[in-house]
Amino acid sequence: MKQFTVGLIGNPNSGKTTLFNALTGAHQRVGNWPGVTVEQKSGYFESENHHVEIVDLPGIYSLSVTSEESALDERIAAEYMLSNDANLIINVLDANNLERNLYLTTQLLELDVPVILAVNMLDIAKKRGITIDIDKLSNAFNCPVIGLVASKMQGVSELKRNIINTFNKPQKKQLPFTYPAEINQAISSLVSEIKNKHGYFLAVRLLEDDVLAKQKVSAQVLKLVQQYKQAISSKLNEDVDILIADTRYGMIHELVKQVVTESVHIKTTITAAVDRIVLNRILGIPIFLIVMYLMFLFAVNVGGILQDYFQVGSNAIFVHGFAHLLSNWNTPNWLIAILTSGLGKGINTVITFIPVLTTMFIFLALLEGTGYMARAGFVVDRVMTAIGLPGKSFVPMLIGFGCNVPAIMAARTLENKRDRILTIMMTPFMSCTARLAIYAVFTAAFFPKGRQNIVFALYLAGILIAIVTGLILRKTILRGRQSTLVTELPPYHLPTIPNVLMQTWCRLKMFLFKAGKVIIPACVIIGALNTINIDSKHSLLATAGREITPILNPIGIQQDNWPATVGLMTGVVAKEVVVATLNTLYAVDSYPVSDKYKGLYGQMYQRFDGQIGAFAYLLFVLLYFPCIPALATIFHELGWRWATFSMFWNTGIAYCTATLFYQAATFNEHPKYATVSIITVIMIFLSVVLTMRWISKKPNRREI
Repeated sequence: MKQFTVGLIGNPNSGKTTLFNALTGAHQRVGNWPGVTVEQKSGYFESENHHVEIVDLPGIYSLSVTSEESALDERIAAEYMLSNDANLIINVLDANNLERNLYLTTQLLELDVPVILAVNMLDIAKKRGITIDIDKLSNAFNCPVIGLVASKMQGVSELKRNIINTFNKPQKKQLPFTYPAEINQAISSLVSEIKNKHGYFLAVRLLEDDVLAKQKVSAQVLKLVQQYKQAISSKLNEDVDILIADTRYGMIHELVKQVVTESVHIKTTITAAVDRIVLNRILGIPIFLIVMYLMFLFAVNVGGILQDYFQVGSNAIFVHGFAHLLSNWNTPNWLIAILTSGLGKGINTVITFIPVLTTMFIFLALLEGTGYMARAGFVVDRVMTAIGLPGKSFVPMLIGFGCNVPAIMAARTLENKRDRILTIMMTPFMSCTARLAIYAVFTAAFFPKGRQNIVFALYLAGILIAIVTGLILRKTILRGRQSTLVTELPPYHLPTIPNVLMQTWCRLKMFLFKAGKVIIPACVIIGALNTINIDSKHSLLATAGREITPILNPIGIQQDNWPATVGLMTGVVAKEVVVATLNTLYAVDSYPVSDKYKGLYGQMYQRFDGQIGAFAYLLFVLLYFPCIPALATIFHELGWRWATFSMFWNTGIAYCTATLFYQAATFNEHPKYATVSIITVIMIFLSVVLTMRWISKKPNRREI
């Protein structure tokens, strides 16, 4: 079987991800790009004895890397194109914005790699009265051009056939324009000096002052580039990069006039009409909050209906059933304890997460499919900008609702270093799906009615604390001018069931494998540690938990609830391990429990101080120490100083917030203790902020 690799590239919101899903189906995997922590998505399909790997490249507008501060997405895409890994490039074009999309196309055509143009979203273009002559476009570039409606699988089979045909017999593509003679002469000279497969592409990039291209050539070539640029600028009275851009845009404008026919423009499209409401300055935020509330209402209640069945069923099979089976095999008691309380409880915990996460992912896929998520970032941008924070920060932070790690990585798309640091420091407060799994278990035990209200409150608390953190940092150690958000809003359209299910399955599968690889081994280790006795009465974990628990008394954790303390300790590895730890330790602890309180939910209900204690614990889980993968990503992105700051700042904020809530809520029970606790945490918080402000004013402090 022949193997080939295809690079899939296009502008943001061109339907690239939808096409990727249509081409690869369930055959997808996620890793990291070489040398960086940014996520890489790839998949494959097989056809006519060909194994075709599809690499989904970041959504970008051009391959130009104009400075070291340029967003990472352009650098990744350009590096990949120059790596010679791709045998073919598929350039996805939005049929509704063809003129803007074609600028990237002109750059791709300068590479020594075959190109197929995939003109997507033709159905929306048709509704807008836009018609594209596919044949004329193909003749202009002398490469295959396929019309698509990827969301409905229209044209996907034809695209696959063209991919195979192009592998077997690539066409000699062409640029339907020529640069001024002086620039052409310079390019030809540079190509002979560069001696690279992509010499033409590099030569044009060098004349445009591209940073990445400069790193690929010798000092002698760079000297020659400067000579040519000076000579051309002197002769034509214009900078070379502007001349190159003008040539491209001029050609694109003329070509679009030939291939695009637009009927009488409809004054108000559905998208414009809806956006007048959704993006309204007054209504935008309330609508955003209502949508988020509905998401939690759907996830927690619909998923919650099945959660108990998944919990009880998997517990019966993998814990009690497994224990019965091992007993029949005369397995030693210590091994039964480790395997059932460790392996069995680990599997039980992972399975319990499935209903709520599935419903959450379905709702998110629906929001993304309709085009609303892009509006959410735009709406929140206005609020953040108004209070002095960079609105662009919230776009990566939205990703944090899925997982904090890729959200931290996504901050690399921000050009300003201060904004990147600020965004990364704010991101760990976003409630990821791992935290949602914890919320689901606690709300099932303590808040059987109105679960969505508790989850919604926790998500809002995370956003609020993130904003407070951003404001404090912006006013102290991260002073500087804020950046503005420029984003493209895709047209609204109805998401298709196959795409929603595909996205849901891919996200659920990734989470379960990621969580399972952490939870199950962690449960086995916890189960093993809990069998190691310090003395005749207490295990190693019980002793450690009892020693640390007094520190957490102000947030409502009592001495007999030491498993909750151990849960916070193990939750540092991954947040989802918190529930796994409680599930494991409650099952083996000798705490006397009445029949009324049997099971995980019953144990939790008896050990925590009611709804107030449970909510204080959830606040701490929401805000404290970033998980190890997130902390490692912060270290990779910003260095050990900021990773250490995040570790202490988050945990301190968590302790202060949970203490303030619990002591205020139980004030009447112990007014003196509550007063001292509240005053103490407020004084500590203010002293830290004042210290940060003093550091920011030091004239010789280290620059960010």
